[in-house]
Amino acid sequence: MSGAPSLVYVTAAGCHLCEEGRAVARRMAAERGLALEELDLEDPRARALAARAGPAFPPALYLGETLLGYGRLSERALRRRLGRLLP
Repeated sequence: MSGAPSLVYVTAAGCHLCEEGRAVARRMAAERGLALEELDLEDPRARALAARAGPAFPPALYLGETLLGYGRLSERALRRRLGRLLP
């Protein structure tokens, strides 16, 4: 899977949506055979990603540097978006 993008899941302490979103992110990664990296919003890499690609509002899910969704993650919307980005 060299060169394949990975999913990056950004979370924060005390985030009530992050646990639910984590399960969604794991399912999306498994369905697409993608690596999943989880970063805390306080991690400098997560801050830089949010500054470049979209809001710093956890939870957030990115494909590489492309924001897929944030807040309450919709599996249906994520599947559609991933289908367009990774046909």
